Amino acid sequence: MSVGTDNTANGTGLHSREKLEAVGTMSLHGLREAIGAAALLPEGGEKQLKKRQLWRQLQRFRETSDVSDDTIEVEEKRLYLGSKKKTNVLRWFRLVAILCWWLLWVPWMFVVSPLRLLHPLLRKIGLYNGILPLDLMARAFNIVNIFLACVKVELEGYEHIDPIMKSHIGVLMMFQHASNLDGFVISSVSPIVFKWVGKESLYKIPIFGWIGYLYGGIIGINRENRESAINSLKHARDVMFRWKRSVAIAPEGSRQNSGQLGPFKKGPFHLALDVKTPILPLICFGANELWPPGQVLPSSGTVVVKFQRVLPVEEWENLDYNGVLELVRHEFFEGTESYPKVFKPSFTVPLWFYLLNLLALPVVPYLLYLQASTVISFLFF
Repeated sequence: MSVGTDNTANGTGLHSREKLEAVGTMSLHGLREAIGAAALLPEGGEKQLKKRQLWRQLQRFRETSDVSDDTIEVEEKRLYLGSKKKTNVLRWFRLVAILCWWLLWVPWMFVVSPLRLLHPLLRKIGLYNGILPLDLMARAFNIVNIFLACVKVELEGYEHIDPIMKSHIGVLMMFQHASNLDGFVISSVSPIVFKWVGKESLYKIPIFGWIGYLYGGIIGINRENRESAINSLKHARDVMFRWKRSVAIAPEGSRQNSGQLGPFKKGPFHLALDVKTPILPLICFGANELWPPGQVLPSSGTVVVKFQRVLPVEEWENLDYNGVLELVRHEFFEGTESYPKVFKPSFTVPLWFYLLNLLALPVVPYLLYLQASTVISFLFF
């Protein structure tokens, strides 16, 4: 008999739901009871949904009470969504496949990177952001990465961005950052190509950071130096003004270990008020469950990329940055609390993946040799 059936049979599950339904503005003791009741619910979408709702209640309690942060953090840990999984041999198979793909594709990305200099001219003859040569190459690179990682990505909320796609205007996309998987899954399915505001140390990552620098896909920000961070945000503003690019930034500032929505930084909202462009909130459901912080490689499974409604400039242009922050935070909470689907990592890899690896083993060395000789000939002869 399942855990959920046992709970329902002895009344525990029913009692847990009654406690959860009574959650409103309550005391710390009441929140503790409700969090304990959520822990007794069977694994599934309802349990995740309740954890998100209780997280929001706990953040409200933090803001309105004088209880110490240490006490609140103890309760927050009970509401974490992700969990560290053991790295198994199947994930190493996927890593080998991805590394082979990088070895085959990355040299050509370096070779064609000077095409970026042609983007201004291509815009003048009618090509727009998203279908420029390096935009298409970057998207193809991420699509294959996600495919080889055995991660299925579903896109929801396209109707919210369809008017933006037709008008070709830039937006400031704010996404909940809970996993290293976020950027890969968003880039693989989003019809909008973003310039990413990320920590400056990303440039130091071999291959990945170099490509981000050459393609201009990453706007590095030094979070330890306030003046440098401000200059980076000014650069992001210039990119949006000059090239009408869409910029992606995590309002939390860094990846959240909890999988829940973390506290927001001020910088993204000062940037929003500066550029006066629509704000697009975006949520990745399942990314934290598949690749939580501390896990070496992602598990296979499903991630849903969900566009929330676009916040037009007219809705917030007369607010200060705190007002814009609260508006965006509300949209995130509304989005995360109304999605009951559960995301479980799957360690099952389809048969075609093993066949692909077996076929590739004798071919990859020859392809690498052929590619190296071609690149050398292209550059020097």
